[in-house]
Amino acid sequence: MFCCIAASSMAQNEPDQYVDFQIVAQGHVDTPIYRSPAIIPVQGYYSSYLNTLYLSFTYDLGMVNVNIENEMTGESMSEVIPTDSGAQAIPLGFSSNGGVFTITLSIPNGLQYIAVLEL
Repeated sequence: MFCCIAASSMAQNEPDQYVDFQIVAQGHVDTPIYRSPAIIPVQGYYSSYLNTLYLSFTYDLGMVNVNIENEMTGESMSEVIPTDSGAQAIPLGFSSNGGVFTITLSIPNGLQYIAVLEL
């Protein structure tokens, strides 16, 4: 039992924590039918040391509108980013005290992808 407690306490002491988060497709389906899983063309992670959100795109989606909102404080920021380079870093202007962040990516064809990140 001591080993388990020691291992779990040491896992949180790194100065730079990378947090992967899942991005899901947003949509409305009137009639549920069997579908294949949606292919999500973007992945993301957060670096606590730099207070930066990193997005990686599997292919060029054009100009993507990224809206990030801290649900705890109500602060929000919006940015339009190109996806042709394959990856983008978005420095967060929020205080690093934590919170629940909703990340919404809107692409030109009208699709939206949403992620929730708890820090």
